[in-house]
Amino acid sequence: MTSQAKGARALARQAHELGAPPRLAGHTREDAAISLYARIVGLPASHIEAYLPDFREAFVQEMEAVAEANYRPADFRIGCEVLRHVGSALEEPELQKRLACLLATASNAGKRHHAHPAFPGILTALAPEELRLLSGMRATFDPVEPSGTELERLRAYIGACDVRDVRVALDNLLRLALVERAASSGQSAQERLRLSALGERFLSACFCRD
Repeated sequence: MTSQAKGARALARQAHELGAPPRLAGHTREDAAISLYARIVGLPASHIEAYLPDFREAFVQEMEAVAEANYRPADFRIGCEVLRHVGSALEEPELQKRLACLLATASNAGKRHHAHPAFPGILTALAPEELRLLSGMRATFDPVEPSGTELERLRAYIGACDVRDVRVALDNLLRLALVERAASSGQSAQERLRLSALGERFLSACFCRD
């Protein structure tokens, strides 16, 4: 029996033990996983089909990159946290996509060590522009010097209305420990910000193929 079939059968068995929740139609392993975690947190399958199609589609797409031999059902703690948080993300397709990426990472034997049970909650604690800023720091702006010129560049990059919004975003990223203060030549540790080890791990888990 293939690992994919074993994984799907294991999820089906667990679902049966929990009361055989309504199954989503379509992709066996993906829908079996979503249905199981949704059942545990009390999220009806009809809610996912009607209101969270972006999440389901993104999860299926991300799982296409997971080889059959590498598929492992995500740990219940992470899977259930993802479904619990995505249930309130009805009007946020980008958040749904990031949660789907996280669930796919947690379902990949080669990458699941990047996933952490705290990440679903961290995702929902970030505004869309803060996610863009964090991703931009990895690609372009790491480290960040929160001075006038740099703040204006960041404001334009994330589409904020005011540089004060950038300061708020940086403060929240610091609060969540996704960025940290870093010293550099001739400057104090209070003047520059860089991605933390947690931030790097968070991006690896939630931005699968970006």
